Amino acid sequence: SEDSSLDLGDTILDLRGLPAPLASGESFTDDWDLLLYTGTPGEKFLLFEIDASDTQFEQDESNNVVSVPISLSSVELEASATAPATASLADLLLFKATVSNNGSIAPTVSGWTDRVYLSADPILDLSDTLVGSADIDPLAETIGPGESYTTDYLLDLSGAPLGSQYLIFVSDQENKQAELDKQNNVVVLPIDIFSPFDLSITASATPDTFNVDDMVTLDWTVTNNGSATANGNWFDSVYLSADAIFDPTDEILL
Repeated sequence: SEDSSLDLGDTILDLRGLPAPLASGESFTDDWDLLLYTGTPGEKFLLFEIDASDTQFEQDESNNVVSVPISLSSVELEASATAPATASLADLLLFKATVSNNGSIAPTVSGWTDRVYLSADPILDLSDTLVGSADIDPLAETIGPGESYTTDYLLDLSGAPLGSQYLIFVSDQENKQAELDKQNNVVVLPIDIFSPFDLSITASATPDTFNVDDMVTLDWTVTNNGSATANGNWFDSVYLSADAIFDPTDEILL
């Protein structure tokens, strides 16, 4: 709670039932290990309420809540990233990510992994493709309160789908470092991917009329009309077709 009064804005952390009937004049003591997984760092209150469901009728309900002041500290990683708005299949893409610790304490784990994914939509899921990663050592990066680290990723998008895509950066995806807010560990950047290659072909056959079992001389020329060198390995094929349209029914000859 932000204050010492119990109200609907407070976050419930745990529930526990009374272990046995409590006779007149008796008391019981209980120990709780609580995971403080929500809220913001700062001065807070833990509120303990007995008989929260009001199942026990009492003469005085005003003493059923006690507040304990605490100081809540946390690591708070927040990510930001930059990348070009367009990317060519022929070039490595420079993706720059910065992770800041906006919390009040230094990281408490030995390390985590940051990752970059290529996605068809702005939502990270199992269908996305991992295109970059970096193992982070908090001690080497010295990510104390108010400090940050920046990582450069050279992304190879040579096999990526063309058109509108998304680069999704996520810091500490496995949640190794406890934080009160994980939503700001993710950054989504739109990107348009294009191909600088444009192969075209011209061909001729000599003679243009022939009989079955005749030898035919085929000549073809492949031209790269694009803006970059086409370094890919491919095969050229020749098909026999009943029309001028290529389809799966055509017979491959070479």
